[in-house]
Amino acid sequence: MRSNNEASTLPLAYREQAVLWDEVLEDRLETVMPAAMKAGNLDMWLTITSENNEDPVGRSLLPAALLEPRGLMMMLFIRNDSTVRRISLSRPCGIEHLYENPWYNIGPGTDWKGHQITAPALSQWACLRELVDDVKPERIGINHSLAVSAANGLRASDRDMLLEALGDAYAACLTSSQDTLVYWMETRTPREIDQYRTAVAIAHGIIEETFTAGHIKPYETTNDDLRFHMMQSAANLGLMPTFDCTVAVFRHGLQGMHNETIVIEPGDVVHCDFGLRYMNLCTDAQELAYVRKPGEASPPEGLCNALRQTNQLQTIVMECMRPGASGNDALRNARQEAARQGIDATIYCHPIGYHPHAAGPSVGRFSSQQPSAAGELIFRSYSAHALELNAKIPVPEWDGQTLMCCLESEIWIAPEETRYLYRQPTAFHIV
Repeated sequence: MRSNNEASTLPLAYREQAVLWDEVLEDRLETVMPAAMKAGNLDMWLTITSENNEDPVGRSLLPAALLEPRGLMMMLFIRNDSTVRRISLSRPCGIEHLYENPWYNIGPGTDWKGHQITAPALSQWACLRELVDDVKPERIGINHSLAVSAANGLRASDRDMLLEALGDAYAACLTSSQDTLVYWMETRTPREIDQYRTAVAIAHGIIEETFTAGHIKPYETTNDDLRFHMMQSAANLGLMPTFDCTVAVFRHGLQGMHNETIVIEPGDVVHCDFGLRYMNLCTDAQELAYVRKPGEASPPEGLCNALRQTNQLQTIVMECMRPGASGNDALRNARQEAARQGIDATIYCHPIGYHPHAAGPSVGRFSSQQPSAAGELIFRSYSAHALELNAKIPVPEWDGQTLMCCLESEIWIAPEETRYLYRQPTAFHIV
């Protein structure tokens, strides 16, 4: 467990983060990108992204020096057996150490800042057509997908310009880049898994520091006090929450989960849903605290049993999230096993990565336990996921009132087994 002091600092300064960011990106471009393009059976992958109107995949392709696209950027990846040629048809903007730029034809000693650079004679679209004519790809992936929102980033206007530039000769070659994009977005390198462990440790350090007597004063503290404290703690580190944190209360005598502003009392179960972004990776976790009544040393056994059953549900679901299985396979098999064990389960797991709800296979939804289009995608080794679910358990000490015991933990799929990136929440935080 991290101390309060450890939760208040970052392990790497911004300059060190920038160096690591670029090292990891270069490694990904050299190792993950060829496999991603093979998975999508693409000869060329084209991503077109714009300043103030980004394609969801855009940030994953850019180095630390570029916090967002500059102008109109075209990123081309051309597959050649086990290697990929990387091209940027963009004005010089600080990515030339990773991408060649035949449009501007930038040479040695040419800086992207401070030097006058003669604009090319051809437009970006004309240069793109020349490249395509030279390569003659049979399958050109574009970011258009009805099933995966992250793979649907091509603007209508850019699609029109693309079709005009390529003409009838290549219109039939255009295909969805969905499979390549999902592979690229969801696959983490071993070095990124280490980064992810750091990211989730920071996030859980904030949860642990918040769910303490120093921040929860019964009859005084509200759930809103806690949720804003968590988000402010992230902001104090220079990090952004990945979504609006929620803190809810479960209470004997009050049915359901209470997210509206409520004053915390002894005997309450306090639930949080919190995530942050560190080094371009998003965390997403839900944990529980128990506020003891006077004279209590620990939560009532009925609450502890509810947590144990929910932990067992986590184990069941994790065992179904195997490389090669689909999200719908995992949903069906996990629900069958949970029912066999008498657990009233709702499962709604999702990938995490560059987005808190990232590209990849989903396992159910909170609102539906039926198969889905995103559930047809398969699990891959070295992908990260939010193990999100709940079990509804009657609590004898609450006169049989049901606790919807909600948990969410960051996990990753190793080649041999699925593992926690931080730890399984097997106990309440005690206040």
